Order: sequence, then C-alpha cells, then structure tokens
Amino acid sequence: MTLAHPNFPDSVVSIICRTAGRDGRGLRGLFAHRIIVDEAAYVPDQVLNEVLMPMLLDKGGDYLLASSPAGKRSSYYRLYAKAISGAIDNAGITYAAFQFPTTDNPHLDLAYLLSQKEEMGETMYSQEYLAEFLDIGGAVFREDDIEAAIQTDPRVTTKDGFLLSEPQPGRHYAIGVDWGRKVDFTVVAVVDATDPVARLVGLWRWQSTSWEVQIENVAQIVARYDPWRVLGDGSGIGDTLAESLQKAILRTSQSLRPNARVATFETFQFTGDSKQQLVDRLNLRLSARKLAYPAHRVLLSELRSFEYLGSAGSSGRSRMGASGRGHDDIVMALALAVFCAPEAAPVPLASQIILGSQLGGRRRGI
Repeated sequence: MTLAHPNFPDSVVSIICRTAGRDGRGLRGLFAHRIIVDEAAYVPDQVLNEVLMPMLLDKGGDYLLASSPAGKRSSYYRLYAKAISGAIDNAGITYAAFQFPTTDNPHLDLAYLLSQKEEMGETMYSQEYLAEFLDIGGAVFREDDIEAAIQTDPRVTTKDGFLLSEPQPGRHYAIGVDWGRKVDFTVVAVVDATDPVARLVGLWRWQSTSWEVQIENVAQIVARYDPWRVLGDGSGIGDTLAESLQKAILRTSQSLRPNARVATFETFQFTGDSKQQLVDRLNLRLSARKLAYPAHRVLLSELRSFEYLGSAGSSGRSRMGASGRGHDDIVMALALAVFCAPEAAPVPLASQIILGSQLGGRRRGI
C-alpha cells in the first residue's frame, strides 16, 4: 500500500504488510524505516533478532513490538526488561516500554472480566488480561537461572559459533558428547570443574558430517583437554560409535602425551528416568549458581525452549525436549558434562590407590 504524506505531497510512503513465517525467510534482504510486530512474544527469536532488526540498520529505523506476555523466555521479554530498567546500550540506542492491562479500559464489562478470571485461573488471567510477565508454561529452566549463569570468561573466544579456549595445566575438565548427524547436531561441551562454580569453556557443534570425521574431531578435543571424565550418549548409534571413539582417543592422546593417562569414554543410556536425573543435575547447578557460561546465542535459545512436553504414555512421566522443531543438542551435551563433572576438585592421581588397570581403554556404561 502506498500513501502520499500529508506534509510532503510529492513524496510516497510505502506500507508493507507481510507474514514472517517460521524462519522469516521471505523478509530477508529488505530494509525499513519502521517495523511494527504484533504478538511479538510469539514470533521466534530468530526472526526478531536475525531478520527484522538488521532491516533497520540502513535507515536507523524504529522497532515497535506489541504483544500479550508469554513468559520470560523470549527476546520480547528481554527487550521489555531492558526498557523498564532505563538501559541505553553501547551503541546509544534507547528503549521504552509501556504496559496496559485490560482492566484499565473503562469501556469493558467488569463482570465479564471477573468471569474470565474464574474460568482461566489466576495465573493465565494475570498474563492475558493484566499484561504480566510470568514464569509459567512448560519451561524446565527458570529464566532468572539462565540469565544469572551468563558470565564473560576471558579464556573463552567465539569463532564460527564455537566456544574455544586453551587447556590449562592443573585444571579439571569434564566433557559431554551428544551425537547427531543429519537432523540433529553432534555437540561436544567442555566444562572446567576445578572451582566451585563450573564453567563452560568449550563448545563444538556439527551437522551433516560423517561419523568418521566426527569421531576424529571428538578424539582431538578429548586428547587436548585430557579430561577427568568423558560422558557421551550411548543410546542407539552412540553405543556403536563408542568403541571406535575410544580407540581414536587412545591413539590421539598417546601421540600427544606418550605414557600419559588416557581418558575413558563412558556411555550414558537414555531412559525416561535417566534423562530426568541428567536434566535435574543441570537444573540444580543453575539454580544453585554453580554453573557459568558465555552468552552463546544458540545455547541460550536451547535452554529457553527446553520444555516439559507432556506425559510419556502409561508411565505418566513428563517428557522433556525442545519445543516445536527446535534442537536440544547443546543442552544435552552440557548436561552430560555437568553430570560427570566432580562437585569439587578431584583428588590428584598421584595420591590415589588404583585397583586394576585402564590401559586397555575399556569403556564403562552409566
């Protein structure tokens, strides 16, 4: 739709109305002076951050988001929180927020609103009619816990979506491996568990890569960090890959450090109960403020979209995973690393009494 501006009759103002779709692909490559997004809390973060905001760059345009609140896990909420705090970011961009509960409208039927409160319950009524952001829904991890764990670590750099750091002597590392290939990703997470607050210091993520290449990549990472423990998904293809990975770890580690201890690749069998224990351990670390990680976009997105998905058949146990068609590979790799990480610095090898031998690199299952 094109309109003539009332103050500038010779100019033309274009108003474009488009749907973003799931990934915003149809909006890419455009620019805008102003973007208005309705029900922004329900638009995927990827569309808001990676498609719409870059469209304003050329013109320095305005970004207007309107929505009913939908929990505290979206970019919409984070922008709202930034606005009400009066924050001005490093680029000098200012934010403003306005909150209008339905009850402020004098033309609405109060009796009807009260009946809606009885019908919907206090929580949903507060969200849908009082415009309150609540920690509700199927979220497994609380937003406050996710945010509190974000800490800059000078040892860690970001490159091509990976988190990279140089292994340091005397540190105690734990590594988690979650396998994937075509649809899912293979993710390797390295946690430094030396201090009371464990830190994510390494993160790698691959897709559509052959198993042979993945095994060599994982073996190189394990050999470099010489971890205290390595724990990987042993379900399905993971059990088949474990033997090959252990041999690759043994070969690569001995080429770097002849006669040194070789980490044993342990497998984790996923069941409803074991996955619950795995995720509970990660959640406990987050809520106790004993885990820190850099502000990695995909990691944060996966943590926020990790949900209870309803009961699993007759057992009644709640299933957990990524909402919609999202991924949870980073969450699971991080959970595996946290699960096998010691709560405190482990006893040095020199002071241990070792029974038996691990020279053969035999793996253990958990």
